[in-house]
Amino acid sequence: MTPDRLPNRTVHPARWPTWLLALLLAAGMVPTPPVPDGHAALIEQLLAVVNGTKIALSDLRRYRLLFAPDTPPEQALQQMIDQQLLLVEAVRFDIEPPEPARVREALQRLEQAAGSRASWEAALQREQLTPPEAEELITEHLRTDLLMAQRVDQFVIVTRTEVEAAYEQETERFQGKPLEEVDGEIERELVQKKVTTKRQDYLGRLRARATITLLTETPGVLPSRP
Repeated sequence: MTPDRLPNRTVHPARWPTWLLALLLAAGMVPTPPVPDGHAALIEQLLAVVNGTKIALSDLRRYRLLFAPDTPPEQALQQMIDQQLLLVEAVRFDIEPPEPARVREALQRLEQAAGSRASWEAALQREQLTPPEAEELITEHLRTDLLMAQRVDQFVIVTRTEVEAAYEQETERFQGKPLEEVDGEIERELVQKKVTTKRQDYLGRLRARATITLLTETPGVLPSRP
């Protein structure tokens, strides 16, 4: 995903369904002049623009492959928008890239999830994604995680009073165990809740300052790669 250039895809106009042709016409993306029969047209489906940075269908497919395989396309697109906003912040605050070992670990987990190296390489090939490109995307993703950790998570504090109050509210849940046995568990839960809330607030502020143009709310209905 780059702010000024989108990858091309070869799609023959005769294969476009009616709904897609209408969508492309509305977006001004149908190639002109008309392509003669027997020739290919180069197009890319644009899904959103975030502060001038384009998010295309190919970007969404790659994002889901690497980071959100079980996430519905609509939700994954919103995550991509957040990711782009966070990446800009990571650059602004000069957040260092993750250690290479962390990137390798992430790649290894993806390969294991695919079942084998051959299956993983085939998945990359389907999305026209090279291993170095996948590594770069993972590096960017981990860099935004570091941003959140440094700009949000480390400022989350849970007091002893909050732990005690949570214990009193859920005494039955702990089946008579004394506070000293469960205070660590309670504290971790409260920290996670606060982190989730503060991250959402942080993203909300970023979105409020951003210019986001959503060109489709249902990327899941788009055709699969031929």
